[in-house]
Amino acid sequence: MKRILQGFIAFLLLGSITLAQSPSYPRDVTLCWTHPTLYEDSTTIQDGDIAHTRITGTRHSGETIVDTTSAMTVLPGAVQCQTLVGAIPQPGTYTFLAYTVTVDAISSDASNSADKKFTGKPLPPNALGVQ
Repeated sequence: MKRILQGFIAFLLLGSITLAQSPSYPRDVTLCWTHPTLYEDSTTIQDGDIAHTRITGTRHSGETIVDTTSAMTVLPGAVQCQTLVGAIPQPGTYTFLAYTVTVDAISSDASNSADKKFTGKPLPPNALGVQ
């Protein structure tokens, strides 16, 4: 069974808030990840092999706030971003994970976690590396 290369977790999910620095909630979150290029057996993932990305987000309390999919819009190895509108319901620490899913329904291991703290206070521009 083909599983996406566990060691190739360059599938880094980088969570960051959007440019809006309003202290009001709910807040948007923009997530970016790099699609993997190899299966676990070291064969190359071809264009069209990846069906979508599953994104999950949880609060520090364990409450799931996001469980959605994102269609693949780039080639394997490329960066893709998506803004989840209103995903952050209140101040707290949130963890986001992503899983690449192939067309034959094989899922990758979880990405490296992206933990972000939302305090309810306005942040200075580029505080979290937002471009």
